[in-house]
Amino acid sequence: MSADTAKQRLSTPLVMEGFTRMPLAAFYAAHRPQASLYLPGRPGTPPKLLCKRNYELSDEHLQELSKRGLRALYVANSELADVSAALLEALDAIAASAQVEPHERVAILQVAEAPGFDTALHMIRSGPAVDAAQRIGVRLADLLFGQNVDVPALFGALQHDDRASIRATNGAAYALILAERMQLIEASNAAEFAAGALLRDVGERLIPPHILGKPARLTREDRQLLESHTVRGYVELRREGSLSDAQLMMAYQHHEHVDGGGYPVAVLADEIHPWAQVLAVADAFEGLTGRRPWRDAHDARTALERIAAAAGTQFNSEMVECWQQALQT
Repeated sequence: MSADTAKQRLSTPLVMEGFTRMPLAAFYAAHRPQASLYLPGRPGTPPKLLCKRNYELSDEHLQELSKRGLRALYVANSELADVSAALLEALDAIAASAQVEPHERVAILQVAEAPGFDTALHMIRSGPAVDAAQRIGVRLADLLFGQNVDVPALFGALQHDDRASIRATNGAAYALILAERMQLIEASNAAEFAAGALLRDVGERLIPPHILGKPARLTREDRQLLESHTVRGYVELRREGSLSDAQLMMAYQHHEHVDGGGYPVAVLADEIHPWAQVLAVADAFEGLTGRRPWRDAHDARTALERIAAAAGTQFNSEMVECWQQALQT
């Protein structure tokens, strides 16, 4: 692989405000898509209309777009719920289709579940979020565990905006891949791990939105309130009673540092659950490569450099090295 090709594969896909990026392969199962479809525009310009809702989009048309190097189309978020509902009905067929690559199946699952999972992650009770995470976790484990997924291609296919469901799914997918490579999970508990990763930030919905999206530097009081999401999430998930101790530790400890400098209680590496240590690396990578209200997304190479600089202090060094290898292969 040339240096230019490697750089391109590690570049964060363009995020267009108000639109969701969908793998072209998703439309092989929807010849009359339930939304208008758009082509990506140049940076800083809106997408261009390709076809209106319910236009007959043939396989030949899709193949022609693919020959032109197009890998995704855009859907306005105002129409996403209808598209997602159609994709949910077609997920089994999509997963079984030889036309859809493994990494594309994960990206399609993310889009299909996004509206419903977002709603669940913002409800007063955490029960709906737990139910959704357990369901999505099973599918994520089926799509990723033991599948030798092309990790850079997966990174390029996923969404990278600030929706709670997108952040949850990205981090869970990365963590699942890393945990398997570190031999910390097996087929029998991969879905359990994935569900725990999806729920890591469930406590954030109890933090005022003006703090979560604050464009300026957080005050000390703001930071203390933000950091309380780990304890709040842990307490709520424990109250639900359906999660394992390992899953609870993922929510509670994924911001602990191996040198004892993290939160909520600043424990050392041997006191941090291995699943939480894996999740810490994946969560940091997701955070750096995702668009936020106060900054654009970093590319994967920059994110890896920043995480590597904190190996042995904030993160488990072996896990950081393993994640670097996964993305650079």
